[in-house]
Amino acid sequence: MKENLVLDNVSKALMEICTKNNFHKIKKLEIIVDNSSDLTRQELYDYLEIHNASVIGDWTEISLKREDIGGLTAIIHNLQGEQS
Repeated sequence: MKENLVLDNVSKALMEICTKNNFHKIKKLEIIVDNSSDLTRQELYDYLEIHNASVIGDWTEISLKREDIGGLTAIIHNLQGEQS
């Protein structure tokens, strides 16, 4: 359940980025999580597809990488979107 906090924060940050940059679709997304995270790429995709359905879908390529970044942290390392 601790991963839900990470997922929620990523979801909110994505919407802020999309609004700021006028993206209507996210084509590629790379997220970095801590080495100790149990989060999987599929869990990330499923969560974002539900909570960010307007910008995330079957057109979105998501990669999840692990690094020593500490605890309940996620970094949006790369995002490519389509502008409206």
